[in-house]
Amino acid sequence: MSQPNPTDAPVTDVSGVSPISRDARPRLPLWVRLADALALAGGALWLRIVLVGPVREKVGSVLVTASSQLRVLALVALVVAVRHAVWRRPGLHERIWSRVRLWHGVPHLGAVITGALVSRVAVLLVGIVALSAFGVPRGVKVITTNPVRNMVARWDAPWYLSIADRGYEWQPDGQQHNVAFFPAFPVGMVVVTAVLRWHMLHAGLLLSVVAFALAAAYLYRLAREKAEANVDAVARVVAEVYCERMELAL
Repeated sequence: MSQPNPTDAPVTDVSGVSPISRDARPRLPLWVRLADALALAGGALWLRIVLVGPVREKVGSVLVTASSQLRVLALVALVVAVRHAVWRRPGLHERIWSRVRLWHGVPHLGAVITGALVSRVAVLLVGIVALSAFGVPRGVKVITTNPVRNMVARWDAPWYLSIADRGYEWQPDGQQHNVAFFPAFPVGMVVVTAVLRWHMLHAGLLLSVVAFALAAAYLYRLAREKAEANVDAVARVVAEVYCERMELAL
């Protein structure tokens, strides 16, 4: 009997396997991920104190203050030390670097993010032209006397502002109330406002633009994984158009 030729054995095609799935590691325990998030948040808080000054925010009836750079750095160092003493690999720096390498190796990703940001500038220019041609419509919420800076107070923005400013409100009076909106975006507005000391709606604009660019990048990566290599241009267009529709829907 002839011996089976090893070259005749079926070969598993791994060309379509995502590099993300090939490099996937076991999921870290929840406490490790929370410790890393706390360390990064502490670093951001320290940077905020250095650049802007002490933090004094009232959460409900509790006044939260953070003014000492040394204490914040000591807390971050303690969290990082305990985390790495118990769970050494992968370290926080390795996790950050792996994310950077993962995104840096995606072709045309810079073009996608640039296109997403340029599209936001185009929307701003259209708004300025509309203000010049038609003026400010009646009934628009006024947060500043500058009509350009006041453009953010449109559509559902006042609802998000009311949640970030006063929380959820509802009365059985047959009127519209802000309970129809999810809380994550207003919470993000409060955080960005606390860091940058901007008006909440301008903080929400920055948060929205950043989220739009990240969503375009993620969608582009998904399109590249599912589509052929020769449709990169289509993937870029789909990413920007789809995120535009999602933004309008939200």
